[in-house]
Amino acid sequence: MELKTVAFIFILLYTVHGKPTDSTQDSYDYLQNDNYEDENEQPAEYEEEEKDDVNEENNKPLVITTLGQEFTANLSATIVLPCTIVGKNFVRIWRKKRVTDQNSEKKGPILFQSGMTVAPSPNMKLLEDGSLEISNIHPQDEGVYECAAMDTANNSPKIYHKVTVTVQPTIDFLMTKNNRTSFKSGDTLELTCKAHGHPKPVISWHKGSKRFEVEGETLTINNIKHHDAGTYKCLADNKIGEPAFSHINIKVDFKPVITVERISVSSENNSETELQCLVHSEPKAAVVWIKDNGNIVSSPRVQIVSKDHEYNLVLKDLRDSDFGVYTCSATNYLGNTKKHIKLVKTPAIVRITKSRTEANEVVLTWEVQSKSNLSDHEFVYRKKGEQKWKRIYPEVAPMGDEHYSVKYTFEKNLDPGDYETKMRSANAYGWSEYSDVVDFQKVHNKHGHHKDQKKGHKHGKERQITTPTPSTEPAEHQESEIKSGSVKDSSKSVTESSASSVTPTALMTSIALITFLQSLRI
Repeated sequence: MELKTVAFIFILLYTVHGKPTDSTQDSYDYLQNDNYEDENEQPAEYEEEEKDDVNEENNKPLVITTLGQEFTANLSATIVLPCTIVGKNFVRIWRKKRVTDQNSEKKGPILFQSGMTVAPSPNMKLLEDGSLEISNIHPQDEGVYECAAMDTANNSPKIYHKVTVTVQPTIDFLMTKNNRTSFKSGDTLELTCKAHGHPKPVISWHKGSKRFEVEGETLTINNIKHHDAGTYKCLADNKIGEPAFSHINIKVDFKPVITVERISVSSENNSETELQCLVHSEPKAAVVWIKDNGNIVSSPRVQIVSKDHEYNLVLKDLRDSDFGVYTCSATNYLGNTKKHIKLVKTPAIVRITKSRTEANEVVLTWEVQSKSNLSDHEFVYRKKGEQKWKRIYPEVAPMGDEHYSVKYTFEKNLDPGDYETKMRSANAYGWSEYSDVVDFQKVHNKHGHHKDQKKGHKHGKERQITTPTPSTEPAEHQESEIKSGSVKDSSKSVTESSASSVTPTALMTSIALITFLQSLRI
């Protein structure tokens, strides 16, 4: 009996849940209704809606379908600003505003209104489609152009076209203050360059291959020197076409500057020699050679040869009286400059150079000139602050053409510090005077034990960083197990969650069935 009762309840519940929905029943009832309306029939209300659509068409809002644009035009070009308006019974208005007034309430002057010319520029005209044409464009045509429409319903859409006019740069003038181009050493040079173009050009300054850091219309150089003389160029560039430039030549008057190749020249009797003197000055200097307080005059045995900036003294068939001190003297209205050259029979020091080897060894090299064969050479050196000189006799190697090379390398046993040295040489006529004192430096050796220690420490640090963590299995296996464990845990969580959500429903159903069965027994 109880089994039959349970089966009955199951069938009853299944039948109730399987009942059609109301929406399905409504559709069925609709099909059984013989009074439904034909879809092709038009009710009276539709005619009213059609009339409303016609009125709505007539009352459509006024629309400008053209979007505002930005135009960039070169000087003298022609551009067309479009403005397409959709609507009826409207008035079209073209205005010109300044760029800065685009978002302000300032309307600007009216150019055209509904085909009528109001106050346009001579190079503007209204086309049949309502577009605005600007021909032979100039910088004053730059700005924001407004196309607006108005109708009887007070609709007033508007768009804006921005017009930018580009003009290649040109130089108006380049000049100095007071228009003078000749200066004296110590004066202030001020150059001014004016240029125009659109956009406004950037002005840069150049002298030869040098570009000055300053930019702008003015270049100022205080306390100018003779090397500041030359051609200055002003360059204007606004990225439109080629840059424009102009140049100006600046002259700087200065006291003579003398350069001598050697302050000592070695020769001997019956020989010929040449003393060289290079003079730069502005204006040109008067140059003379002096010996024993008297100017030297050209003769068959003595000649002064000048070319460009060179003023050389050639002495032939030398005698004992020709040896001594010669002076090259140059004078202009700004002053006098002198340089002295010794003509001697003993060796003459030409130059001293310093260098270092890859092992940080100091190398000193002397170049010596001697008409007579070089017989001996020595140099002395000491650490700065010490009193005693250390003497060394280095080897000498002939270079040819009366020149010799003397070279010495200080090995690693030289203590680090600051040193000074001087040298002299000897030939058949005796020892030369000592050269001027020359400084040199021995620095700490950067190679060796400390560097190796540092590298070793760095290497050890890297090993410490890259040492793997001890494990009984490879890392990839560990990672795989961790990921697998995560998936299992996740699946377990999902199962538990599903079980927790199903259990209350099953419990409630069981309680309801038990209660019902008990009621039947009663």
